[in-house]
Amino acid sequence: MVSQWLMDEGSVSVCYSRQYDSTQLLVCGSMNDYEVLSRISEVLRVAISSSKSPSLTTLPMGAIRVQSARAYALLEVLLPNLVGLKAKEATAALAFFPPSGKMAGRHTTDEFLFHVWKTYALKTLLEWNSRRRVKISQEEIESRGTSWLESRIARSRRFLVGGSERCLSQPPSSNA
Repeated sequence: MVSQWLMDEGSVSVCYSRQYDSTQLLVCGSMNDYEVLSRISEVLRVAISSSKSPSLTTLPMGAIRVQSARAYALLEVLLPNLVGLKAKEATAALAFFPPSGKMAGRHTTDEFLFHVWKTYALKTLLEWNSRRRVKISQEEIESRGTSWLESRIARSRRFLVGGSERCLSQPPSSNA
């Protein structure tokens, strides 16, 4: 159940602590099905936090966050049950971080996921294009892949603007 939650609703990311000038591995996810969240919370022995307030068109969201060594251990345990992009992201995170799940300095998610995302985008677009009756050009495939990749990088750095230090802040990396 936890593997499915991570693949469907979760993310592999990082959080930065200004106080300790360190980056921590972060596995988190949110959803509005509190029955499922409660079960996952029990299994992981973590609290459910409020993720998003409801509006006229949305339901309230709850979130689960696991950081540092616990996030590293969680990915190690879940990896055999993960498939697709989440399996590749977990593998890259485990290769990038030490078992403590902490690194000195500021690091961004795209530092260790850039090549995973790039490969995934191009592979997905090529497979999609192979099923189309009217094919798009290789140039168009690369353009769409680049756009998707730039969007992922921007999302991984979105908390830099405004200087939020809510353990999600990420500086630009040299990999972009």
